[in-house]
Amino acid sequence: MPITLLSHAGAVSTDTNNVTSGAINTTGASLLVLVSGEYPGTGAATVSDSASNSWTALTTYTDSANIRVILWYKLAPTTSASHTFTVTSGANPHYPSVVVGAFAGVASYASQVSGNFGTVASIQPGSLTPSAANALLVTALGLGATALTPTIDSGFTITDTLLHTSNAVGHNLAYLVQTTAAAVNPLWSYAPGDYSAVTMAVFLAAAPNLVSLTPNTGAVGSSTVIAGTNFGASQGTSTVTLNGVAATVTAWGDTSITITVPSTTTGAVQVNVLGMASNTLTFTVSGGAGTINFEFPPWRWARSGTSVTIVGVSTALIPNYTTHQRWFVLNKADAAAVGVMPGGYEHIGEAANGDWIYAPMWRA
Repeated sequence: MPITLLSHAGAVSTDTNNVTSGAINTTGASLLVLVSGEYPGTGAATVSDSASNSWTALTTYTDSANIRVILWYKLAPTTSASHTFTVTSGANPHYPSVVVGAFAGVASYASQVSGNFGTVASIQPGSLTPSAANALLVTALGLGATALTPTIDSGFTITDTLLHTSNAVGHNLAYLVQTTAAAVNPLWSYAPGDYSAVTMAVFLAAAPNLVSLTPNTGAVGSSTVIAGTNFGASQGTSTVTLNGVAATVTAWGDTSITITVPSTTTGAVQVNVLGMASNTLTFTVSGGAGTINFEFPPWRWARSGTSVTIVGVSTALIPNYTTHQRWFVLNKADAAAVGVMPGGYEHIGEAANGDWIYAPMWRA
C-alpha cells in the first residue's frame, strides 16, 4: 500500500526540562517517527508516549554544545486515538522540543545517512539512496539560537516547524515518499544562519500480502475474493494476475480484492501495488468456461456471439469461430469411447488442455 502521513504534532518546552506534544490520532499507523531536539548537556533526553511504546534511537548529531538532534522510531506501534509524546531532559536543563509523525504503509527501517552539523545558513544531511521504490525518507533539522523558519528542497514536505524560544531549541521534521528509488540529499535553508544539526533516515514500504482465495477454484468468468493486507484503499495503477494473465478487478479495498477469473489455466494469483509484488496463491481453473449446458455426456456446447470461451483454446485454432452457430468440445478419452461424432460437424483443432474442438460444417 502507499505510504501516507496520518497525523503529526510538535511542541516546545515551557520549563526548559520537559515537553509533551498535543494529542493526535495514530490509529492505523505502522510507523511512528519522533525528533527530539535539545541543547547538549549532562545525560541524554529520553522519550516516552501515552501508549507505552519502546523507542529506538538512531545516531545522534550534535553541533558542539549548541544543538543536538536525535531521530527515534517505533515500528508496529501501539496506537491511540488520543496519543501524546514526551521528551524528558537528562541531569541538566536541555530546552527540549518534540516533533512526531504517524505513517501508514511502512514495513521496516532501512538506514540512516551520515548526518551533518555546523554554524551555517544552509545544511544537507548527506546523500542517501533507498534500496527499493516507494520508500519513506525522513529528515530532521535542529536550530540552536534564533527563531528561524527554514525551507527544504528535493520535494520534501515539512510537517512541523518549531521556532526557537527562551525555553526550547527550534526543530523541524520533513518527509518524502519516493515512487522510484533514487539518491537524494535535501538542502535545508534558513538565512542568516544558526547552530545547526541535521539527520535523515529511510524506511521501506509494506508489500502486498495474500492470505486466502475464496473460492480457490472456479471456471473462467467466475469470481474469487483475494483476502490479504497492504493492497491500498483504491486500485489506481495496481494490478492482479492469474497465471500471468491480467484479471479484471470488480472490487478493491486495502484487505480485499474481487476479480473475474481470466481466460487461462491453473496458476498463481499475484497482486502488484506500486511496483511491489505480493506473494502468490494457487487458483485452480476448473472445466471449460464455455460450458453452458450438457446435451448428452460427454459433449458440452456454447453458442457464438457470446463472451464464453474454452480454457486453453486459442482463437487461432478455430478459423472463423465467431461465425460458427455452435461448436463442441470433447475430451480425447471420451472421444475414443464414443467413437462416432455427430453428423455435420468437423474437427477444427485441439485445445492446449487436450480437448478436441468440433464445429458445424456449415457457416451462418
